[in-house]
Amino acid sequence: YSPALIINQGICGGHSPLLHRGDILLGKEIMNYSNLKIGMTDCSNPLRGCETIGCEVFSPASPATSAKKATCFYSHPALLAIAQNCPHPVATGHIITGKIASADAWMDRKDLISLMNKTFGTCGEDMETASVAQLCHCFGIPFLSIRMLSNTRVYDEEYDETVAETLQEFTMKIVDEIQLTIAAD
Repeated sequence: YSPALIINQGICGGHSPLLHRGDILLGKEIMNYSNLKIGMTDCSNPLRGCETIGCEVFSPASPATSAKKATCFYSHPALLAIAQNCPHPVATGHIITGKIASADAWMDRKDLISLMNKTFGTCGEDMETASVAQLCHCFGIPFLSIRMLSNTRVYDEEYDETVAETLQEFTMKIVDEIQLTIAAD
């Protein structure tokens, strides 16, 4: 396979007090928060002194080269700009660009969600984006992350799977805009 680009879209939980269920988070930066080293800290902030140790990334062109470590991955700036110019499909919905925390774990404690938001600037979290972003980074594939909040513990908004349908509409608008941009070039 040789994809021209990858759009990773799906639902997420909210970290930012600016977001509510149904709002869209464009992932400018993606942080794999399973790559944290949490040492001996003051109990009032378990993330104080926390280090982002990163994960290994490689280049398929030169796999023998020692792998470098990355702590964050980024959506392609041109794809992100196209997404930022698309309106939310629901008139009352908001779109923000920010950092997505991603790992094979889910935070459901308000204190940890608040600490991640304040310490690392995370706006939301999911369980898929970091893996996809890491592979795209390794293979040099342009990548865009789009997430819609299905819930947010910040406001005790319960999970709503129906937001995924609205997200699919938004994603298809972005695909259409990308095709128009490519055709114009």
